[in-house]
Parts: sequence; C-alpha cells; structure tokens
Amino acid sequence: PCLLALETLRTEVRTSSPAALPIKPHDLRLPSGDRGVSLAFLAAIGLFYERHGGVSLAMGDICKGEGEHVTVCALTLSTGLSLAESVAHV
Repeated sequence: PCLLALETLRTEVRTSSPAALPIKPHDLRLPSGDRGVSLAFLAAIGLFYERHGGVSLAMGDICKGEGEHVTVCALTLSTGLSLAESVAHV
C-alpha cells in the first residue's frame, strides 16, 4: 500500500495543481513529532527511489532538488502535508 501511495503522489505531480493550503487544517494534523512511519513505509520508499533513480541523489536533492519529479517537495505538492501524512492520505 505504501509503494502504491508513493506512485500515486508521483502521478499527481504531473496532473495536479499545488495545494493553496494544506488539505487538512492544522488543528486536525498530528504534531510533527508524532508523525512516525512504519517499516513497510521505509521499505516502500527505498524501492520507490530505486525505481526512479533517487538512490544516487544526495539528501538535499531528495528533499528539494530542482527539476526532480521524485523530491519530497514534489510528492507533497498536491496535499501541502508532510510526506508521511500525504502517503497516509492517499
């Protein structure tokens, strides 16, 4: 399910407009310190980046790299949420 969610977010990079605001109000979001990820998520994100050439990217490029369709910023553009929240939302 996590890998499918990541692929869905990647597809939305090309088809969606950026969210004007986070799609979930601040008071309904978990505090950032409580947004953990599962081992399944970690495995899925590793496989996702293997498939999309992200394994060789530096951490800064994975987060905000210019022109990369697999950056965390690009993947969360349609939700305005953290990556963990975006994957859970999809």
